Amino acid sequence: MKKIIKLLACALFVGLTLPACSPEDFSGADQNALPTMDGVDFNVSVDQSTNTMTATAPSVKGEYPVWLINGKQYSTLPTATYSNKVKGTYTIELRMANRNGFSQAGLKKEFTFNETKVDFSPYAEKLQGKKWRIDNNAPGHMACGPSGTSGTEWWSAAKDDKKDFGVYDDRLAFTPNEGSATTGTYVYSSGEDGKTFVNTGTTLWGSNNPDWDATITDEQTSAYTLESGTWTDADGKAQDAIFLVLADNSLFPYISSDGQYQHPRFRIEGLTSTTMNLVYDNGSIAWHFILTSKEPSSEVVPVNPDDDPEKIDWCGVNSDLNLGKAYNSFGQMTFWWADGNWTQLADPKLSFKDGVYTISFSGQPGGAEWQAQCMIHTADEGVPVAYESGQTYDISFKLKSNVDIPRFSLKIADQKDDNNALYYNNAMTAEMGTTMVRVPNVKATTSSASTKFILDFGGIGTDPELSISDIIIQKHVLKK
Repeated sequence: MKKIIKLLACALFVGLTLPACSPEDFSGADQNALPTMDGVDFNVSVDQSTNTMTATAPSVKGEYPVWLINGKQYSTLPTATYSNKVKGTYTIELRMANRNGFSQAGLKKEFTFNETKVDFSPYAEKLQGKKWRIDNNAPGHMACGPSGTSGTEWWSAAKDDKKDFGVYDDRLAFTPNEGSATTGTYVYSSGEDGKTFVNTGTTLWGSNNPDWDATITDEQTSAYTLESGTWTDADGKAQDAIFLVLADNSLFPYISSDGQYQHPRFRIEGLTSTTMNLVYDNGSIAWHFILTSKEPSSEVVPVNPDDDPEKIDWCGVNSDLNLGKAYNSFGQMTFWWADGNWTQLADPKLSFKDGVYTISFSGQPGGAEWQAQCMIHTADEGVPVAYESGQTYDISFKLKSNVDIPRFSLKIADQKDDNNALYYNNAMTAEMGTTMVRVPNVKATTSSASTKFILDFGGIGTDPELSISDIIIQKHVLKK
């Protein structure tokens, strides 16, 4: 999903180039000679396998087409093509133009992409090559709530809440099939105790005791599949999601019901290289699981000063050492907000004063990542923000909100290539009020001469008002 920004960028404005004229052959525009749309039509075809639309304009002597897609000037070529990975209904409008200007009327048509095309490779890459376990240190590492929710309202496990049961030593491993980003081998290990934690009400292992351990098998090898699909939220609305589907009768560190074991299908609510949030929803209850790929430590490990924000020598917002200073002064931000069906919503309201971006939105965006994107630019005007391969940076900014933020993403990426990023994380949270977000000791593996600062708030509450300010990107430096 993180590539969606790049994929949506194809819908941005492309400047029009008018036919060249010399003073000798053009004496000025004639309003009476503007082209009309009388008798003009055009054909639209859609390739649903690639989510590509193609439109062809008629050939009219002395005139050329002007295409507008979703109300934005897009192309002056005879044939316009448009691709978008996101399902939905879009508009394409044709106007004709000549040396005197544009037709006053236009011919508008709609076209629909039936499915969202998902790139599963980032998910496969994050799953493989590590051992996953229930994160005993994370609040809510096991939780439950009403069906159609994230599954945390009714009960939420505290740190080490179930240390007396066979859950925290279990390990999961995922290995993609060769050449596939959606299928692979799933291996479950019950750990040193050889036990699997089972919920009351299950019947497959001969006990109805509450919270009990079943001795089933030391290790099980089965299969997994990554799928795109929909789920129904508590308001009865269909929401898009990516699902981790294990083969029937696959084990898991906690078996909440017979159905989870018989048909294990988990909604992925978040996935990074070290954290995975899963929800199993059987229609009457939703179970929430937080897994980590970090191994637990048996001793207290001293904090690495390089990774401790309090040990960083932070420069001032207006300091020349702040490589991201231009983000605080230029004041240009673009948006892409969508509902749960990935239908684009109207942009939030934006104001900028004294280095503070204030964003307000009436309603609520969808709950998935990249459904509430805010992008700060400095490339076309102002001073571009750059980063260098091999250099290590400290990142900081201030975030203020009138509502809790259950998750948000931060990405600092190249203006033209969102996969070329200094930093990306999609598992941050913020409480109502002001939060100082600090990310120290980030090493750049690539270089970019011009970047954008991206924040995504998919899943934020209703009628949010957000303020973003005090952005700092500095070369990594510790206090002396």
